[in-house]
Amino acid sequence: MSYDRYQLNEYNDRHADFSAHNEIDQPSLGDLLGRSELVYASSKGLDHALLRAIPLHVYLANSTSANVGRTLVDLELELRRAASYLGSGSLRPSRESQMVEVLSAQYVASIDIVVAAAMEIYGLLTSRPVDFLLLLDWFWSHRHNRTKVRLPYEEIDPTRVWADIVAMANRCLEAGRPVVVTVAVETDGSTRFGFESR
Repeated sequence: MSYDRYQLNEYNDRHADFSAHNEIDQPSLGDLLGRSELVYASSKGLDHALLRAIPLHVYLANSTSANVGRTLVDLELELRRAASYLGSGSLRPSRESQMVEVLSAQYVASIDIVVAAAMEIYGLLTSRPVDFLLLLDWFWSHRHNRTKVRLPYEEIDPTRVWADIVAMANRCLEAGRPVVVTVAVETDGSTRFGFESR
């Protein structure tokens, strides 16, 4: 796997220059995410232990089955890649298929999907949630083009997007209520990762 596609040197430089994330109390935000914890039986069967997970609320403006399928494949891959990179420095996504599972979906002019993020992703979202979302946003922007519609990376200044993620984290900390991760993918392919109090 080539590191060039993910431009990790540029990510590291931008991340180092982006000081706003250092002002976030990530453990406290992780505690609020932990208050939204889901416990469920893996789809692999009853002989597997119950999993603890953080819910991701995914909004897809384009609800065609092809778009939903491609987007969920991309999202799972980049979630596992971000967890692997933050945990061990490897760009190779974790092979553990139970890390990400779809728990529910509801259609109201768009589709809202609840995805459970378990295992290493759970650990990172409850300890380093802002770092995890900043990296996930970067990987998402540099991913293989499986999702048909997306904005070219060159048009996006990641620090503006990251500042929005930090602002959402601050609002959630001030509210002090349980928090979930949100992913919104518009019809033009633009994607926003964030946090939301419940």
